[in-house]
Amino acid sequence: MYMLPYEIHSVSIYDINKVTNLTAIILIKKLNLFALNLLYALLFEVFGIYLFSIAHIKGGLFC
Repeated sequence: MYMLPYEIHSVSIYDINKVTNLTAIILIKKLNLFALNLLYALLFEVFGIYLFSIAHIKGGLFC
């Protein structure tokens, strides 16, 4: 990429747009991560209870 003299002077709408797009992307990724973590937590909880009940029936591994 070449830095032309007139590009240095203009912090254009394009640059602002790029920044807002980046922040939007970061926010979306964070939200997706949060949603995934929530999903995994729920799955883990259900699966954990399931495993716990199996172990309980088989003679109480956790007790």
